[in-house]
Amino acid sequence: MRPNRSDRIVNHAINTVVETLESRMLLAAGPVISMHLINPIDAAASATPLQFVISRAGDTTAALRVSYRVGGSATQANYKEHLSGVATIGAGKTSVTVNVTPIVSAAAQSNKTVTLQVLQPVDSSYAPTAAAQSTGLIQENPGTSFRDLYVGPGQTYTNVSTALAASQDGDFIDVLTTGNYTNDTATIKHNNIDIRGIGDGRANMAWTQPTTSIPNLKGILLSQTGTNNLTVENMMLNGAYITEAQGNNAAGIRAQGTNLIVNDCLFDHDQMGILGGLGDVTIQYSEFNASGVGDGFSHNVYIGYANSLTFQYNYSHDAKVGHTFKSRALTNIIRYNRFSDENSDASYELSTPNGGKDYIIGNVIEQGPLSQNTIIVDYGSEGNLHDGDFLYLVNNTIVNNKDKGLFVRAASLPAGFNLTAKNNIFAGPGTPFTMTPAVAGTAETPVTANNLITTVANAGFVNAAAFNYHLVATSAAVNAGVTPGSSAAKFSLKPLYQYAADAAAVKRPTNKVIDIGAYEYAAGAQGSPTAVPAAKVVRRVPPPSPVSINDLGKPHRRLPPVPYNSGAAGKPGEHQRSGKAPSPTSPRAL
Repeated sequence: MRPNRSDRIVNHAINTVVETLESRMLLAAGPVISMHLINPIDAAASATPLQFVISRAGDTTAALRVSYRVGGSATQANYKEHLSGVATIGAGKTSVTVNVTPIVSAAAQSNKTVTLQVLQPVDSSYAPTAAAQSTGLIQENPGTSFRDLYVGPGQTYTNVSTALAASQDGDFIDVLTTGNYTNDTATIKHNNIDIRGIGDGRANMAWTQPTTSIPNLKGILLSQTGTNNLTVENMMLNGAYITEAQGNNAAGIRAQGTNLIVNDCLFDHDQMGILGGLGDVTIQYSEFNASGVGDGFSHNVYIGYANSLTFQYNYSHDAKVGHTFKSRALTNIIRYNRFSDENSDASYELSTPNGGKDYIIGNVIEQGPLSQNTIIVDYGSEGNLHDGDFLYLVNNTIVNNKDKGLFVRAASLPAGFNLTAKNNIFAGPGTPFTMTPAVAGTAETPVTANNLITTVANAGFVNAAAFNYHLVATSAAVNAGVTPGSSAAKFSLKPLYQYAADAAAVKRPTNKVIDIGAYEYAAGAQGSPTAVPAAKVVRRVPPPSPVSINDLGKPHRRLPPVPYNSGAAGKPGEHQRSGKAPSPTSPRAL
């Protein structure tokens, strides 16, 4: 029996961060690592550095190298240091400080964020706390072009909703993580708005009333129809709730505007994590945990009829009967993520029910034993595909922990449809592919190369029981891949990064022959913090051409609005088993 909402909502108390399964999966016997930012808001004119203190609790006998990721909107032009991505706590010491010294800008520019996140080591040499991440604000030279509204203790605004009510086009809403924003919900009514948490951990907007609907009946953050270019960074959006009669689909972010960027956010026990999305959507470095109400209509992530979606470096897991990921976007770039049921009763791990031009590259995908559905990757199950749609599945590790299954189902396929699968691990029972054409009597065959079809026990994983799917030296996947090449549209299929816990990525090692699967074996440095320099993991990774999307790796702003053309009547709504959509007037419709 699933826990009731009152039991689950306890976890949303302010300043409480619940350890996820991923945070526990590599629980180390070594030191526990935490992070604290001494001065979260600094001024470039003073050249006083932001001071990120990385501390350990436990054995201090030996020196300890700690790997971290650098994120935020700042670039090297905004600070002096060349951050290495590795900090060493000296022998006998309990901490080390990483300084980020601002550079004064002569030209007017917006204030910038710098995020440091401790990465989870595969070798279990240490264990980061659930919130070993801090974000500082470099105050640049905004002039009259940019305006920051500060939210939190001692600031002009005490909650996010009042700041947004006072906002205008182009504002930055800087939310201190030390504030109490419980049961605060907000509507975005202007264009080019950035909402960003500043300080240790994330700014927490938790809805903690398990039987009371959120006032707008849509989302903790709601972007109004007609607005453009919303960025949400370093926020926790938890517990969104409305009644079944009202739709059972309250979201952490309800995106009704055009163009959305989400960086470094946590969505925990919402009815929907993110719902909606038009234009170009980017979601990265974010975690989605246990969304859904168990009705099959609510999911961790549900993107509507967007022009494009880039979903990268995320961790989506433990959905309640619904999917860990669903998108109706025309183009889907899904890369370097972890999708997993673990012990939940989720349905599909990935679903693009109307197909699309889809690139699924370098993901770790796990179906748990309690999954409601045997299908892991679902493509085209609800039809309405377009001529020219395709599916590239390259260097993924797909694990089935259920007693039977179907790894990839592609349905309603137009004539000449291209499904290309290279360098994937299919571990566990089940059929790798089925392809069903839209016209009966025609046949479609996947183009495959160097896929490893094996059992979980024989795949050569470091520790499959703990969801650690890195490779051991003797794995049949090592040095067994084929050069990924490019798509017919010249989109590079080569994986450049690989997923890292929690909700991050590191640069994929380069060997003479690429390995099969989402992880490259690195001899002599099996997943240790120094195996892959985290300094090379930057957030400004442009998606390869020719897909007509923005630089979705960069938390940039001022994007031109993209006209909404869904190509279909009504609004998204679905059931994962029947393939039928509720009518647009249904409370379950998006």
